[in-house]
Amino acid sequence: MSVVVPVQNEEHIINQVLEELRKIQPKEIILVLNGSNDKTGEIAKNHGCKIIYYEEALGNDIGRAIGAKHCTGDCILFVDGDIKVQYKELQHFINAIREGFDVALNDLSFLANSKTRPHFTTVSKIAVNEYMYQSALSLNSLLAVPHALSKNAINIIGWKNLADPILAQAIAVAKGLRVCAPTTVDVITTNRIRPIHIQLDEKSGFPKTTSRIIGDHLRAIRYIVDTYGPRGGFKSSTKNRQQLYKLISTKSKKDIKNSAVIMLSEHGNKLEATLKEAENAGVEEVIVIGNKNDINNKKGDITNFNSIQIIECENNSFFSIALTAANRHANANICVFLEENNSIKSKEIKSLLQSIDSGAGISLLERKQLLETDKAFDSVSIGQYFINMCISKPELLNNGLSSLPFAINTLKISEVIEEEHYCNSTLVFLKAMLAGIKVDVINPTNWVPSINKNMQKEEILGDQLEALTFLLNITNERGGFTDGGRRREFL
Repeated sequence: MSVVVPVQNEEHIINQVLEELRKIQPKEIILVLNGSNDKTGEIAKNHGCKIIYYEEALGNDIGRAIGAKHCTGDCILFVDGDIKVQYKELQHFINAIREGFDVALNDLSFLANSKTRPHFTTVSKIAVNEYMYQSALSLNSLLAVPHALSKNAINIIGWKNLADPILAQAIAVAKGLRVCAPTTVDVITTNRIRPIHIQLDEKSGFPKTTSRIIGDHLRAIRYIVDTYGPRGGFKSSTKNRQQLYKLISTKSKKDIKNSAVIMLSEHGNKLEATLKEAENAGVEEVIVIGNKNDINNKKGDITNFNSIQIIECENNSFFSIALTAANRHANANICVFLEENNSIKSKEIKSLLQSIDSGAGISLLERKQLLETDKAFDSVSIGQYFINMCISKPELLNNGLSSLPFAINTLKISEVIEEEHYCNSTLVFLKAMLAGIKVDVINPTNWVPSINKNMQKEEILGDQLEALTFLLNITNERGGFTDGGRRREFL
């Protein structure tokens, strides 16, 4: 067993760190001493460490990668030089590698279950694990120490890639390496706050550390989409998307102010109530989207509304045609999108419509409560928050067009977004934000958001990756976020 310890000016604690490491009797402790001007190196020599010295600071994770290159053990444990961890806790990571796992992560999933809004780092970790089909990992990642890897894993991943922890993890998953999180070590409350944690990155508006971490996760997403395609391997409702090109415009140029698109729910029973609430809110025209069976079962409810059009789909994934349906069929520029079983009242529908009438291009009902109650389970909500972070709009939280209800000005949207992109509401939202479309997030008094059980989770996650692929293509592999001053030339 080898241990890698990147360290810089930690004379106050390095002795305690190394004393614990010696108790696990490693073959070698490799100390990557960089940018230090105190007695850290002298203390490490007294513990018999192998010291790799750099006069300059290497930046995040570079020392870890260099240390891995020089390791000779079959199991490599990575710790930080500024956090003392009890040797008994470290033993769990070593044991996991000995038992046949390739990567052993620190289990910090308890952070996903707290009843507070998640930190940007937590959001990034959960989102990317979801995009890698690793939802069981929650927010666990190579970004956090301690962790351990087998020598074989490092050979497969490539030691240089350890300078990008999330990329390294994505490679590990793609190569089929076995990943686990055997124990929890609290490195949150013990992590020393440094100036860089609060200094703002002027370009992104985030703290510099957060900006680097978001960029790290986007770098991993670049690898995911390059490996599996722009949707990361997530399927789309191909039949519905093909149907878009068969939709013929039925606009009659009626003088209508407000239209609605209502998506039917499987086994739903509230269409009549939803139609009534929409009518009471001032909706004059309705477009109903559903599969053949649902439409046949609810024809009695549908015919009770004066102005109504019906669009039949081949499956229950209606999001992929909703925006196009509105663009081609709605006679009004103001259009609200509803779901049959959402139990929304006319007051909330009216607030969405009035927001668009007052100048917004997109109006949404606030969904931030989900970040404080269901974030461990609502991956779609977490993914939307991550996307909003990636376009430097964190104030939008988890609000977007991937959840109902919402309203749009179809004319404003069509002026900045090509219709071919309408089949992906997440991409539409991202492009609208980049184009400066005004978004109004309304916080109604009595409406409580919930996870849409009829939502096609995998399709929406694919839509999110497709939107992020677009962002990466117009910026760079880090989405334009900082690399944090990593001295990659030393690799």
